[in-house]
Amino acid sequence: MNYTDEFNALWPLYPKRAGGNSKAKAFRQYQARLKQGANESLMHVGAIAYLEFCEATGKIRTEYVMQAATFFGRDEHYLESWDLPIETKKESLADKAKRLKIEPQRGESQFSYDDRVRNS
Repeated sequence: MNYTDEFNALWPLYPKRAGGNSKAKAFRQYQARLKQGANESLMHVGAIAYLEFCEATGKIRTEYVMQAATFFGRDEHYLESWDLPIETKKESLADKAKRLKIEPQRGESQFSYDDRVRNS
């Protein structure tokens, strides 16, 4: 198949997945969207946003990465916002102390130390 230079530049940016991900099928869907008047730049931006989303959510090289043919298909997933998730994991006091380089002071109780870290 003769892929366009634009598609060949885009293909390495698409997130890798476990299982099949036909380049030929993806290209056919990509071409179909262009024939319908889709903006090629938006497809590229969408693919990069999806890559960043998959990286942030730990989906790279899993079966949870959308096949590229679906991504460029009729539902136009490349136009979705792919907002990155908000970090919800709460930092432990030990991690916060380490990050801020707060050491316990001589004779300080655990309660006082934890309070000092919590309020830093």
